[in-house]
Amino acid sequence: MKFRDKAWSPWVAFEAIFPVQAALLAEMVARTRGSAGQLWNLSDGGHFENMGGYELIRRQLPLIVIVDAEADPDYTFQGLSDLVRKARLDFNAEITFMTASQLTGHPPAPGDNAQTRSKRQSVVPESVLPYFGDLGSLRRGRWVDESLPTPDGSSMTRYILEVDRSRVSRAHASLAKVRYQNGHESWLVYIKATLMGDEPEDVCHYHRAHPEFPQETTNDQFFDEAQWESYRRLGLHVGHHVLTPELFTQLEQPPAS
Repeated sequence: MKFRDKAWSPWVAFEAIFPVQAALLAEMVARTRGSAGQLWNLSDGGHFENMGGYELIRRQLPLIVIVDAEADPDYTFQGLSDLVRKARLDFNAEITFMTASQLTGHPPAPGDNAQTRSKRQSVVPESVLPYFGDLGSLRRGRWVDESLPTPDGSSMTRYILEVDRSRVSRAHASLAKVRYQNGHESWLVYIKATLMGDEPEDVCHYHRAHPEFPQETTNDQFFDEAQWESYRRLGLHVGHHVLTPELFTQLEQPPAS
């Protein structure tokens, strides 16, 4: 017996009559035909890799842009850590984030004067440099600066973080190098939903009233107008300050080995 040109079975009949429910059930029981199916179910990727960067690293693209929009109120970077781990285990690709001193140029050397330091070219354009920092700069809390030595002899400023969701961050984005086993290298621009305090007043007001913003739980799927507009306007603000033509032009060259 045939059912719409397929060998009849209870599953085929159920799929034909209830396509949406069948797609959800197929995902739950890992029963999917992939590209062989006529209908595809677009699903949240959080059950495997939440950043959307896994396939981009597999393809070794020269410039990768990742926007981390998962709920992460205390900025623990779990989704990013999962991507770094999977990239290393599955592709032998190492993702290394740049420090603040590396972003502004070569790390300072003993005896450098102001003229020498001014000649150094930052890795990212000066126009977007204020919005870039190391991963720690993306977190929010009470800032207590601490100067720490690094293996290359320079110093690096970090902070002792006391988590405070009412505070703002020091950056919107970080930059990383991706090194592959075959010697190729890529740039990875990592953007996190953060507030730096220069956002439009309605966005800042929403944050004052809702300290978890912009990292509110994704369990709430019903946004009111203020919540929706605050996330939309913050995304526009960050995009205009970080993802500029100057940034993409400067990162056309692969990372220096």
